[in-house]
Amino acid sequence: MPANKSASIRYRIIDQCLRSKGSPFPGKEDIQEEMQERIGYVSMSTIDKDLYAMRFDEELGFLAPIKYSKLHKGYHYEDPNFSIEKIPLSASDLENLELAMHTLDQFRDVPMFKEVDQAIGKIVNLMKLNRVDSQKDKQDYISFESMPRAQGAEWLEDIYQCILERKVVELEYRPFQKTESKIYRLNPYLLKEYRARWYLLAFSPERDAVLTFGLDRVLSIEVQKEEFRRSSKFDSKEFFKHSFGITVSHDTKVERVKLKVGKVATDYLKSQPLHITQKITSESEEGMELEIQILPSYEFYSQIMSWGDQIQIISPEAIRSKMKEWIKRGLEAYSKSS
Repeated sequence: MPANKSASIRYRIIDQCLRSKGSPFPGKEDIQEEMQERIGYVSMSTIDKDLYAMRFDEELGFLAPIKYSKLHKGYHYEDPNFSIEKIPLSASDLENLELAMHTLDQFRDVPMFKEVDQAIGKIVNLMKLNRVDSQKDKQDYISFESMPRAQGAEWLEDIYQCILERKVVELEYRPFQKTESKIYRLNPYLLKEYRARWYLLAFSPERDAVLTFGLDRVLSIEVQKEEFRRSSKFDSKEFFKHSFGITVSHDTKVERVKLKVGKVATDYLKSQPLHITQKITSESEEGMELEIQILPSYEFYSQIMSWGDQIQIISPEAIRSKMKEWIKRGLEAYSKSS
């Protein structure tokens, strides 16, 4: 059967081990050690199954000429020029690759992706994926959401290099609603895209905390000669685990928010959860009730408000009251404009 993603990664590691000129004729223990270093523990029985599949499973698209050398006590390719990297792509592979390239096309105007754009163009020509534009019956089969290029994209490449090289940066920043800017000395950790805007997460020694900066509010960046040591405690998945959107406030605590969801919104939130922690607690013909564990933020309240009467905050009372204030101010704004 066709390989899943995990198996494909293991096959490529095995392929690289068998083609290594520095360590020829690897044994199973050598392959296991390499996998341990790159993807974590893999059992010996799994390696046995992988070697067998690479040799005999025709659905993989190749039959690897793997042989065992008693003299060298290790494995090798009978054909020294063989590599699974050289296997031609199937029609399905080509379609998936073309779809991925359309996705990457969303970032064509972002400076740091220019080199990737050129590389994709080479792949297109190499694999002959380009279609004949003169076809009369040509149709669009998939349409991607197009977003205008956000301000601040010009800082991406410099910041990305600083993250890779562990370089300290001095960043001049002016938040929305402020008239004056401030200089921050930072250890840049992560670039994150959210709703067509780019953000930098960086450790501030002055504040002893990881802060978030919108790149569209950055006025200037100066790369310092000084290098920093990235904290092993920072884990982006854990950092954003309870966030709603991009905001992670150090002054708020994680809240267990209970929501009542109307019939119309129920199917939408089942297919695309409101938050990664979403848990359905009850269902009825009228809708459902669910819980999420979040750090309440501007993004949270605006999202709830966007659903109108389809989502109602049940508890905690403090968050429910704040939502009422949002709704009240909204009604007042409409009353003033009429």
